[in-house]
Amino acid sequence: MSEFLKRKVERVIGDKFVEWLNRATGSQFHFDRIGADPPDLVYRDGDKSIPIEVATSYYHDEDAIMRWKHARKDRTAPTKWSKPLDEPDQRLITGINQRIVEKCLGTHDVGTVLVIEIYPAITTKTEFEELKSSIAIPSSTPFNAIYVAGNFPHGRDAAGGYFCWKVSW
Repeated sequence: MSEFLKRKVERVIGDKFVEWLNRATGSQFHFDRIGADPPDLVYRDGDKSIPIEVATSYYHDEDAIMRWKHARKDRTAPTKWSKPLDEPDQRLITGINQRIVEKCLGTHDVGTVLVIEIYPAITTKTEFEELKSSIAIPSSTPFNAIYVAGNFPHGRDAAGGYFCWKVSW
């Protein structure tokens, strides 16, 4: 993956998260600059700044490869997985837990927020909410907060759209 594409994706994820955060908290954060990696991005609201570290989680490697090939407009990108997926919702949670552990191993600026973007193509908001208590936060974390966000499909039991949850307390 090119560094340019990686930065572009991180920026889109950061902007969507900050848009949600501003609505949820009444703040007015806006993009300030690319971070030193870490953090990936820095947003500012007056004299307050929020460093953001971005991570992505997928159902499995094949899902990640398919999505990144589409992002690069690769004509060989598959349009579906090659085989059915056992326990997709639990695999999504397992992937989130792995990303949290990986990111917690690093050193981060004080006040950094971790945003894990998921791509829940077959998991509804309601299904995710039933499973999010399975997200494991290490006892020691360098982050001010950890959020999981994604654009969820419409389902019988829930409206679709962009949703975000703070999963660390």
